[in-house]
Amino acid sequence: MRRARKATVFELDYGPAAGSLALHEAICSHLRRSRAVVCDASDVIVVNGPQQGLDLIVRVLLERGDRVAIENPSYQGTKEILLAAGVRLLPVPVDHDGLNPVGLPEDARICFVTPSHQFPTGAL
Repeated sequence: MRRARKATVFELDYGPAAGSLALHEAICSHLRRSRAVVCDASDVIVVNGPQQGLDLIVRVLLERGDRVAIENPSYQGTKEILLAAGVRLLPVPVDHDGLNPVGLPEDARICFVTPSHQFPTGAL
């Protein structure tokens, strides 16, 4: 309580709508070290979880009826968001190495893959 009483209006006010610049810069730094991704703080969008992030991606990149390649098996949350968007799912089998690109359909608008360890199999 003492800390709250001493806080300035700035500290108690809403932050920038785009979020904390320091957080965005820290995420960029982490991505550079851990994934070799070069990005700028303005390239980062912070969401409240994977479902919101997937929903934003689908709303921006896809339209009802688009054909979408997806790992089979895959994360159920991704499937649900894609189905809610009205796209047609094109399941692509995974093996011990993950999705086999040979099985990708040529007419897919986009392909959803697990970025690190395939879910739910754990394949690298």
